[in-house]
Amino acid sequence: MTSTSEASHSRSLIVQIATYNTNLQGSQGTPQDLVDWLAPTLSASHFREPPDIVAVGFQELLPLHLGREFAKLPVTGLSKGVVASRDELLRSQIEKHNSSSGEHVAYTLVAKAVNVGVALLIYARDHGVGQRICDVQTAWTGFGPAWVGNKGAVGIRFRISSEFGAGGGEIMTFVCAHLTAHAHNMKSRLRDWEHMVKTLLFANTSRESTIADSSIYATSHLFVLGDTNSRLDVPMSDNGPLTHDEVVAQISTPEGRERAKNWDQLRREISLGNTFHGLREGEFWEFPPSYKYAIGERLPAWTDRILYTTYLDSPATPEASYIIPMLYTTVPSYTTSDHKPVVALLRVPSAAASSLTPMLHHYGNLPFQPAYYPALIKKYVGKLLGWVLGWFWCALWFIGAGHAGVGLGNFIVGAGAAAWWKSRRARSPDTTDFSFPLAPPSFVSKQSSRPRREADTAPPGPLMLSRGTSSGSSYFIFNNEALKAATQRNKTVVCATSASLLSTLAGYPLDSLKSRLQASRTPISVPRLAQLVWREEGLAGFFRGIWIPLMTISAVRKSSAASFTIYTNSKNYLHDVQGLSRSKWSHVALSGATAGAVSGSLISFCGARKQILFQCIVARLIYGSVRIGQSKDKFGYSMSLSLTIHRRYEGIRDTAGTALYFMEYDAMRLLLGRLPNGHQGSTPTWFPLHHSMIPFFCGSIAGVTSWAIIYPLDVVKTKIQQRALAGIPPRGVFETFKRMLRGSDPNSPKPLLVGLTRLYQGLGVSAFRSILTHGMLWTFFDWVGNFIDDL
Repeated sequence: MTSTSEASHSRSLIVQIATYNTNLQGSQGTPQDLVDWLAPTLSASHFREPPDIVAVGFQELLPLHLGREFAKLPVTGLSKGVVASRDELLRSQIEKHNSSSGEHVAYTLVAKAVNVGVALLIYARDHGVGQRICDVQTAWTGFGPAWVGNKGAVGIRFRISSEFGAGGGEIMTFVCAHLTAHAHNMKSRLRDWEHMVKTLLFANTSRESTIADSSIYATSHLFVLGDTNSRLDVPMSDNGPLTHDEVVAQISTPEGRERAKNWDQLRREISLGNTFHGLREGEFWEFPPSYKYAIGERLPAWTDRILYTTYLDSPATPEASYIIPMLYTTVPSYTTSDHKPVVALLRVPSAAASSLTPMLHHYGNLPFQPAYYPALIKKYVGKLLGWVLGWFWCALWFIGAGHAGVGLGNFIVGAGAAAWWKSRRARSPDTTDFSFPLAPPSFVSKQSSRPRREADTAPPGPLMLSRGTSSGSSYFIFNNEALKAATQRNKTVVCATSASLLSTLAGYPLDSLKSRLQASRTPISVPRLAQLVWREEGLAGFFRGIWIPLMTISAVRKSSAASFTIYTNSKNYLHDVQGLSRSKWSHVALSGATAGAVSGSLISFCGARKQILFQCIVARLIYGSVRIGQSKDKFGYSMSLSLTIHRRYEGIRDTAGTALYFMEYDAMRLLLGRLPNGHQGSTPTWFPLHHSMIPFFCGSIAGVTSWAIIYPLDVVKTKIQQRALAGIPPRGVFETFKRMLRGSDPNSPKPLLVGLTRLYQGLGVSAFRSILTHGMLWTFFDWVGNFIDDL
């Protein structure tokens, strides 16, 4: 297509646009995969003026079950978190690539819009157009079955006020879209475009606005970027259809691509007036296809496109535009996705100062009329269905150990077994035991004549063998009395596991904030950090990685079943065998400290791998990925070094911390009225607190004080481990402690109070977290224990 360069306005804006289908990489893509495609723009175009506006679009950022958001509440979603982790990196790279001659060019994020796997970020140059941007709006819509959003579009619109302050100005609208896939679905893509024009609506800014003012065409400049999924309709040759290799050979040369451009579905449908009405495009056939050019068996195609139009463009010349494409190309060096990034650098005519805002020609002649209320219903029905589907998919992923297909099989088998078991339960109406057949009657009849063995008369257990009277079938019977006895024998495990599960769910958001505070290089208040996490990542940000502690509840935590079992058995040994009294404060404190130290030293050997896995998720989901320039081998070595560091300090920390923790708790419980049999008695008259609150009070105080004492060691360990994970040469524990306390310059040490403040950064949220989690832990522990005793 041609451009009307001679009529372009003397004042113009430079707009850089980039689009990339990441093929569901999410946070797995390295930083280079997301920003290096911005770098070649200036050098390839031989244009040295930094762009005024930069638009970056992504498709397939995350799959539906991980990317789905529900209004402001990302229930199963990670898209917001992934985009937030990329924002700062993208902005820094844009500034780096556009700064020259020692002059720093700063950019500001105008807005970002995310829906499932489609994302759009707009940046504006601070000096200049960035100071005149106002009335920023975002919109989204979903395509696909039931509009769930596995395909869809997001849009960002803003006004650039007149530089002379005369009002009016111009409106810019950017749309990032991902249309239906596969060559035979061209009609579906036409319907996607129609649906997008009807439902991708922006909020009206005044009472005088009409429904047309919310359309994507109610703008001065319109840019549409993304994965259009347009394919090639390869013509027949004399010998039949062209083969895959023949098509690849054809598009490998400029002459072949010149012919192949006429095979492009999108170009044909635009020329027929069926889709992308009024939009123009640069000469896409000048670069190789962005899809499947070197990967896979499907035919290559120009799926990833950047189209545009401006208010000066006339419908009489559909292939001419006043927007001048100075660069339109792809980056073929990328191999991590089956798509290649596509970039464009456009010179956009700027509107003259006026009290009126110029509009596109199609503003008064819309191809499809917006449908506000049907669009609203469709959007939120799609959101709701996507939310349900996302949760269901995540559940399958979880029960399938990371494979949804395996999870579906497990679910079908489990549901079938549960239905079958339910149909065979309760052999008689007057029994509360539950049974299911062990073997078919034919097998049982063959075995019925065998001699009665001693095992047949053994005391019944929770699960015992019985033989039916009517059909001759054998059954496993759940004996309730034996089950109660087994529960009472394993009281500590049951209490610890259930209490730890509930307290972990309640306290994990605070634990997440604590970890972020410890890793932060700049001071930030807890409320401000919580606000940022909520705004950028939603509720899911507070619970990111929670499956790790939930999976380790039974073994590798201070409040775990293993820890409590070791602690309880060790304490009983000291009291019952070694003769320590259960009613003397000093004996109880000594037994609690000793048993806690034994428990802490043993579980520390099991916790290292869990912590390393958590650090990996921090590196992948929160900080982005492996540090730029760090190879996988080096990262693996850093992980091993970090594991060694963790084992060293985790053992010291857990042994000392667990000893202090249990010593304080047992001593306070005895002081506040606990009886030798373990039950809570009356509280002392000098401490007027209801007896039901004693476990919460003692657990909270023990958790806060023991953690505060060992907190510096935990912070030092975290810093050393972060250096190891980043591949930075390690420092010793005393050197790290000294630097954190007095600063890195020995000639100009920081005040001691400043160092202590930094050393205890995050302790406030840790203290509140300890009050909540440990108080709830012991409250639930006592409640479940009393319930078991009353069985």
